[in-house]
Amino acid sequence: MSDGKKRGGELEAELFARAYKDAEFRQRLIDDPRSAVEEFLDVELSSELDVQLVQDGPNTTTLVMPYLPEGVADELSEDELADEIFGTCSKAAYGEVLGTCSNSGTLWVNKA
Repeated sequence: MSDGKKRGGELEAELFARAYKDAEFRQRLIDDPRSAVEEFLDVELSSELDVQLVQDGPNTTTLVMPYLPEGVADELSEDELADEIFGTCSKAAYGEVLGTCSNSGTLWVNKA
């Protein structure tokens, strides 16, 4: 991105790369994903956010349906909705931690 900001998926990739290279951080991410994400992003997350970690196995994949405000799906075409979902998934990269998701579906931060 030309503005230097990272999308949610990029941040997530960096988070997991750190977890795989740093065994202590990985264990913190597994034991207490909220504090590990706060440490990684150097922010304090809203107490309204629920942070969960799901680790896929070799024969498992996890799909995560991102949070979408009520009524949005009724007002948009399927293409517009796909753009809205992608935007919702990447807002955390812009300092508005409403929700993140990724293609891997292994970490999500959504409104409780």
